[in-house]
Amino acid sequence: LELGLDGLVHGEPEGARLALAVKAKIQKMAFLSQTLHDAVHERGAREESNDYLKECTDAVLWDYLRARLAPVMPPIDYDLQPGELTHLDGYHFGSLLGR
Repeated sequence: LELGLDGLVHGEPEGARLALAVKAKIQKMAFLSQTLHDAVHERGAREESNDYLKECTDAVLWDYLRARLAPVMPPIDYDLQPGELTHLDGYHFGSLLGR
């Protein structure tokens, strides 16, 4: 148990059968251990890939697109009052006819 080996051999095999049963248990545990290791490693790789894609998306949105859209976006008007606009530069906003 100190080495992390634990298992049961069904029945009461003797001699070569006991050796084969123990070897089979060890190989099964090694296979399960490798499978678990591979799954954990694959999950870590997927998480790293996901983080990389998020960083790329953020870079595209906030670095590239912001610079591309900046010429068509008006500057921020800090004089606007909070709430919904009712008029702006000679235009009056109200409910749309028929709605």
